[in-house]
Amino acid sequence: MAETSTEPIRNQAEGAGAPQVSVTIASGARFRGVRAMARAIGCSSAYLSQVLHGRPASPRVRDALAERGITVAATADERGDDDNAIEAAEDAVLAAEDRLAEVSRRLGVSDADIAEAVEGGEANPGTPDGVAPDSGVRRSVARPAPTAAPKAYYDVPFGDSLSAVVAPGSTVRENVFVRDTPQVFRDIGMAALPIMASPRHLRLNYHDRAGFTRDFGAIRQGEHAHGLGNAIRYLPKALEHPLAIVANFTPNATPGSVVALTDLTVRGKRVVVPVLIESQVQADGDAVDAHLVLTVYDSSDWVGQFVNPAVAAEKAKGVGVFYLDQKRTGHINALRGLVKGVAASGVLHRIDDPGSPVKGAHLRFRPPPFSLISPSV
Repeated sequence: MAETSTEPIRNQAEGAGAPQVSVTIASGARFRGVRAMARAIGCSSAYLSQVLHGRPASPRVRDALAERGITVAATADERGDDDNAIEAAEDAVLAAEDRLAEVSRRLGVSDADIAEAVEGGEANPGTPDGVAPDSGVRRSVARPAPTAAPKAYYDVPFGDSLSAVVAPGSTVRENVFVRDTPQVFRDIGMAALPIMASPRHLRLNYHDRAGFTRDFGAIRQGEHAHGLGNAIRYLPKALEHPLAIVANFTPNATPGSVVALTDLTVRGKRVVVPVLIESQVQADGDAVDAHLVLTVYDSSDWVGQFVNPAVAAEKAKGVGVFYLDQKRTGHINALRGLVKGVAASGVLHRIDDPGSPVKGAHLRFRPPPFSLISPSV
């Protein structure tokens, strides 16, 4: 008869502070711990640990322990469905651990390296490049995180786009989204389109002559650098609440444009914004129907250049002023005669009224009369 001895077995899963139990083990049946014993009898170490700590053992585990000369203190012939499910899951974990150990032995690497490779991590430099094809384990190759898709032009805040465009040496060529069409512009008949601006004009508007030539090269004939700097960042808000919107009667006016007189001032001069109605520009690599900001600059003669010609057209029974903010323009002598006859909305005319010098292209219904405006650096 085999000699027996009492061997304390530590529950490795519960750490060094776990209670120890004594079981009767046949002489020579030495185990390094619960995990090795579990492998020997074909169950999970977690389940065996619980059995050794007093959990009723299933007949299979009890018999396997008895065959190896191990007698547990308590057994049970009947187990609930929950216990059966737990043991099945624990056995599946044990099978996976066995498979991992087999693969690591065949490749000559550690279990940790194989586990990391299987889970998608970078393999240890000493690990062979890839798991053997017949090992039954697919190694995930570490890949960089996918790059987020670029935002659509209309989702990029104007301030962010402006910073990218005016940065020294910037080569941004795509037109910039300023904002959607404000209500006051829609009230005078302009379509609800995005308001855009070309990168070159924004650079000319932002930088002074010296700054532009230093960072972007020569200024072309007919161009002007205005040096408005960060005042341009308020452009979206200034367009939302203009003092007035008038027809553009200047000698070099682009056909089909209006001028927004804003409440912005730079160096004591009024900032004006000519806007081309219903054109097409390039954005996100495609042609986009839009209203185009032609330029932004501070005018010292904005009354004589824009207000007086518009008022003269009105006095001649024509169309020159489309919108007028009564409260904020009452102090402008040239406009006082018009303020009294303005409706509460501030709208005097629509762009499609008879006699209007400005007509929308109505791109939704027919091709635009304006040529495609290509972006330029």
